[in-house]
Amino acid sequence: MDEVPVYRSESEEEEEGAGPSVQAKKNRRNKSWVLIKRCYNVQEAEKFVSNEKTWSRNYTRDSDEGQKRFYRCNKVKSKGPQCDCALYLLFVNDCNDILIFKTTSEHNHDQIGTRSEYGIPENVKREINKLFDLRLKPKAILEALNNMTGIKAPSKRQLNNYLYDRSREKFGRAAIYLGELEKWTIPDDENEVFVFSYHVIEVEEPSFRLALSTKKLLNIVCSTDILHIDATYKLIWQGFPVLVLGTTDKNRKFHPLCLGVSTNERQEDFQMIFDGLKEKVLSLFDHVMQPKVLVCDAAQSIRNAFIAVFGTTPVIRMCWAHAKKNMHQKVQKTVNNKTKQKEIVQDIDALHNATSYEVFNAASQAFVEKWQTQTEFIHYFKEEWLKKHPNWFLGAAPCSPATNNALEAFNRNIKDQNTLRERLPLSHFLTIATEMIAQWSLQSCKEPLPETPTIELKDWTDGYCWARKDLRIKILSSNTAYTEYLIPSSSQVGEVSYGEQWLNFEDYKMKHFAFWKVTVPKNETQNVEWRKGSCTCPQFHKKYVCKHLLGLAIRLKLATPPMEAKALPIGQKRKRGRLTKSRPALIIQ
Repeated sequence: MDEVPVYRSESEEEEEGAGPSVQAKKNRRNKSWVLIKRCYNVQEAEKFVSNEKTWSRNYTRDSDEGQKRFYRCNKVKSKGPQCDCALYLLFVNDCNDILIFKTTSEHNHDQIGTRSEYGIPENVKREINKLFDLRLKPKAILEALNNMTGIKAPSKRQLNNYLYDRSREKFGRAAIYLGELEKWTIPDDENEVFVFSYHVIEVEEPSFRLALSTKKLLNIVCSTDILHIDATYKLIWQGFPVLVLGTTDKNRKFHPLCLGVSTNERQEDFQMIFDGLKEKVLSLFDHVMQPKVLVCDAAQSIRNAFIAVFGTTPVIRMCWAHAKKNMHQKVQKTVNNKTKQKEIVQDIDALHNATSYEVFNAASQAFVEKWQTQTEFIHYFKEEWLKKHPNWFLGAAPCSPATNNALEAFNRNIKDQNTLRERLPLSHFLTIATEMIAQWSLQSCKEPLPETPTIELKDWTDGYCWARKDLRIKILSSNTAYTEYLIPSSSQVGEVSYGEQWLNFEDYKMKHFAFWKVTVPKNETQNVEWRKGSCTCPQFHKKYVCKHLLGLAIRLKLATPPMEAKALPIGQKRKRGRLTKSRPALIIQ
């Protein structure tokens, strides 16, 4: 005969089937606590816990009596078996008292085991230290450990944590002292590096900022009115930003002016560089620094520092590369239709080619009206790129770079060639930086930066081919200083008249780019002065020279193209590279 089994609840069956893990969890919950102290404020309770030097904060729980803050024994690691002795603070609900409870169990951390059972074995640490001293990367260290016999390679996280501790032990904490910086005086040698501005607060956590340069590099400021600045990381092991400031010439070549190191990337750090640069240029060269354009990213700290030193007259130009990337990402997130995404991106590029503030303001309003159904993107576009950072179009600051790519490429060159992609300790980096800045100074030229761009053979060829075209060129205005010419962008713009009003964004794209306005200066030496002319086409805003200006100079007999530029059938593009040399005559091969 079968018997009906004794009834058991589901919880009892789970506990029996779960085995020792559930029993261990049950034992952990059934700790016996006794009151050991009553405190009357938080400071008194925390002081009692810290004085014992035994407890580390573990977790917090809310109960009917009040909040409980639990502490564990810090003689063992946080991960793994824990000591039986524990402690918690009870913040009583109905009064300000704080009760301290402790378990009745004694400490048993000595019986849990050695730390080597849970971390990296000592023999593996010795091998890692050898590879670390050879300046190998973590990935290379792991590969080397896997190829060793009798060595169990740690996980990637374990290795990174151990290498971080080793680096902290080897490089130490950053410390810059005022006495060291006061030794840097203005040298007689124009290529010798010196600190032209600094600020140090000597406390437990040091706060400092300093800027390095040479007299020769600072002299470049006298012949430029365009500045580039940005902060770059991954150069110093302690994580401090490196601030690089420079300028570009008419050939779009970057020239570094100074390098700064600071503990933060705040307004005070950038303002220290601008103030120090302005003061030193005035004292050394009797030149009042008055930049017209600053090219940077959207960092508000840079903008505020620049305005505080030089006022609101200069144009703070937003880097088009950063703006374009952010706008494209927002379009992809907020617009679902792929076709509309492509159209919006094309319209943003057309808006970027606006040649003046008047054109940009009117065109941006037409752009907003066209895409007003995309409410999320239009709200973002108006707040971020029309109010906060509006100077991202070509006409915001003519004859200045639209992007900060020259400085970005220069920063990458520092990492590739000077630091070899290593994060150096601060003291070592300052040594490398001193040698690096001295090299910049030696490589820089003594002559002022060129006022006009160098015209390459390809530019002459494009200008000569354009000058041969049958286009009607009109004179808009003329005075003693310059002459303005109106040039059609193509031969099929007869149906559009110059100055015709456009009603929407499609009209803007069709009518505004139908003509270019070329300005040619007048001077006694006009054969050279025409190089300082300008054009409203996008190519001129990017390269400071275009086929329209060159072709017009050729048609007006102000310039003569080289013979190599004419040795090309019209309509054919010149190939890349150096031209083939002519073979000597009367030689049979």
